[in-house]
Amino acid sequence: MNTAQNKLQSMHRAATSQMQSDRNALQLHLQIATLRSEDLLEAVNKRRKVLDLPGITELTADTELDTGLSTSVKQSEFNKESALRDLKALTDSADGFPDLGKKEATAVVADLGKLEADPALLAALQRRSFIEKGLELVAGPECPLCDTPWEDEQHLRDHLKAKLLKSEEARKLQESLLKNGGTITEKAIRAVLQAIGWKRQRHSRKASRLWLKK
Repeated sequence: MNTAQNKLQSMHRAATSQMQSDRNALQLHLQIATLRSEDLLEAVNKRRKVLDLPGITELTADTELDTGLSTSVKQSEFNKESALRDLKALTDSADGFPDLGKKEATAVVADLGKLEADPALLAALQRRSFIEKGLELVAGPECPLCDTPWEDEQHLRDHLKAKLLKSEEARKLQESLLKNGGTITEKAIRAVLQAIGWKRQRHSRKASRLWLKK
């Protein structure tokens, strides 16, 4: 009976760890601090807007975040002249790029310095949900996460709570990194789109004037 219980606990620990790893990877990819549906949809819809795809209004178990991607994106002929104009627009605007998000970039460097100085912070963040579940399962002096016996239940609880406090510091650090990183990304995208859009509008007006003169 104990063997079966230990095996189930081991499988549960592995599944919980994998789930947390997947959650962290998704948050990092979307640059969001939480996986609340409103935060996730906001990040996804920003990317869908760039691709001229309709936004997703509701997140359910059956929602496909890439819906419409393969059918709505039409291949267009390569326009060398337009590509060269876009490249020149980016080159002309490049001098201003270093000033984009300077405040946020400074904050990111500072936060990364904290992680480098204390590698345990990252490990604590990755194990946070695992430890929270372990604290809920405590029912005696034996740790439900690793089966290690402690002096008594209170000492075990104090130990797990101390780990949670460490992970809370790491969570705030992660939130700051994602927020500042997202702001830098948004400013960079906006600058690129403005540079290319302005050049295209100027070229379009020039082409229209030439056509009217014919």
